[in-house]
Amino acid sequence: MASGKPGFWQRLIGRTADQVDAPPSELSTLAAIQQTQAPGASTPLAKPSAPPPDLRDFELGAEIGRGAMAVVYKATQRSTGRQVAIKRLALSREFSAEDLADVRERFMREARAAGQLQHPDILQVVDAGQDGGDAWIALEYVLGRDLSSFTKAGQLLPAREVVQIGVRLARALAHAHSQGVVHRDIKPANVMLDRVNGSLKLMDFGIARVGDGSRTRTGLVLGTPSFMSPEQLAGLTVDGRSDLYSLGVPSTR
Repeated sequence: MASGKPGFWQRLIGRTADQVDAPPSELSTLAAIQQTQAPGASTPLAKPSAPPPDLRDFELGAEIGRGAMAVVYKATQRSTGRQVAIKRLALSREFSAEDLADVRERFMREARAAGQLQHPDILQVVDAGQDGGDAWIALEYVLGRDLSSFTKAGQLLPAREVVQIGVRLARALAHAHSQGVVHRDIKPANVMLDRVNGSLKLMDFGIARVGDGSRTRTGLVLGTPSFMSPEQLAGLTVDGRSDLYSLGVPSTR
């Protein structure tokens, strides 16, 4: 072990199911967006331009989450009546004017690739587009909590359930990799679990690939360094093996 502190998976494993009897509070899709900043950086929360009444086929509702680079709204797809989550990324604030066109193109390419993934444990991409200097992506709306919230006293999961989660995530990644899609930001905060209905969703495919470099002009790091493979940290081209490294990182700490 690199340190004497218990790692994520060790803290996630509980001895009995009694430790998680209390019903978890329901949090909506991406309600807590966690973006890593460079040490000492003081990047403020995202402040994209005021949202228009609707985006294409979507009518925006209340804001349900906010992070360093994005704001998330609950929305309704007009054509189907389906509830979705709209994630708006403040690209114009995070990238220079000369890089913005390339960044938006890369975002759309990654969103289209992620939208092709059809797996029960991968959060579905419904649509994506551009809004001025910003970009948005419509996502399947689910309830649950991200895995990082299950490391607290009284919320630990039984060992059997932790193993099942790991297997399901590995299979979800195998599906994505078979389609040529690499996640690039595997971490507990990007996995949503609803213990009531057993739903597990791997989220945020391709978001870490939006920028060409490892951080934006405001110092926001794209991806999470503590979970990155050495190749990704070095800025080299990565494939699915980098995701598997990130999936295994918590178990070694």
